[in-house]
Amino acid sequence: MRAQDVLPDDVNEVEVGGITVRKGSVGAFLANARVLQDLTASTEARTAAVGHIEALAPALRALGLFDVLEVRDPQLRALVALPAPAPSAPAPGPGRTDAPDLNALYAPPSEMIQKAVLDRLIGFHESYLKAATFFCLATGSGQGLDASPRGGPPGFVHVLDAHTVAFADWPGNNRIESLRNLERDDRVGMLFIFPGLEVFLRINGRGRVSTAPELLAELAEQGRTPKAATVVAITEVLMHCGKAVNCARLWAPASQVDRTALPTVGQMLSELTRLGGATAPIGDEQVGQINAHYDHEVRHALY
Repeated sequence: MRAQDVLPDDVNEVEVGGITVRKGSVGAFLANARVLQDLTASTEARTAAVGHIEALAPALRALGLFDVLEVRDPQLRALVALPAPAPSAPAPGPGRTDAPDLNALYAPPSEMIQKAVLDRLIGFHESYLKAATFFCLATGSGQGLDASPRGGPPGFVHVLDAHTVAFADWPGNNRIESLRNLERDDRVGMLFIFPGLEVFLRINGRGRVSTAPELLAELAEQGRTPKAATVVAITEVLMHCGKAVNCARLWAPASQVDRTALPTVGQMLSELTRLGGATAPIGDEQVGQINAHYDHEVRHALY
């Protein structure tokens, strides 16, 4: 089939399933997709491209484009995806009659709370990200969920535009579980904690691993360039109240944990060695050496 067999030269649009599809829709989608993937494109250009793609999405779905071709970029995939249907309450299990009615237990969030949940960053979000030094990253896969800490100097999570952030991956224990999860499931959650403040920042979105040289150069720290970075296309961003901070008395000096009150890294390794049935368990002298090594590495081997 040739292009003119789909839409002859004298026809500019066609109706598919009640949706009008204009000639050039696929070409326009590809052109706007290239703008989103261009890290040098201006915020205005990328914002306009997002609007164009959202307007094109119903026609492209009607054509069945995404039934044949898979969109690999997470931000594009989120923009053209069908809105998720509202989940229905699961039926109680056999013999179970105590499933709570959450709508009866909890009042709906206020209008202000609902309006504060956005799909893009605005000024105060960026201000907090410039100060952020720590967040927890949540990812998932068919095997389950994972949460891991991420830290760096203020602003180590870079704002690429109002819809996209990125951060470097630095050496850890080489499990790289978050990166592997993103290969199978691109959903991510980011919870930012600000020492001394009673507020959190939350970002939910779609993540992908990138090794683009220009991005890695932008994310370099202390003269080191990361091997990879995670790019997150934001689907939801909100500020979260800090009641949990006060419940935990997290920033109170009296809440600091006494290091001697809990097992050290060396003691934990010693116990794991015994659990593994080692014939020569770790002795007290080795425990001390392991603790000293860990204390040095965790502070100085950052990159």
